[in-house]
Amino acid sequence: KEKLFLEVARILRKKIYVGAAKLQLLECLELPEEDRKWFTSNEQESHIHVVPMWMLASFKRMKYISNQYS
Repeated sequence: KEKLFLEVARILRKKIYVGAAKLQLLECLELPEEDRKWFTSNEQESHIHVVPMWMLASFKRMKYISNQYS
């Protein structure tokens, strides 16, 4: 999955928002700096958000997330 996120960021030339836990996981992968620069834990820096699947488990939660960023 992480390779997919990174490829999306590179192609779109946009940062990808990830939560703090995901960012820590990415740091454990010891990615080169040129790859790490595409990820941010500041949700205001990106319109592309990577969220855990459980957050999307219900339509009610999806609607809430959608309304936050529209």
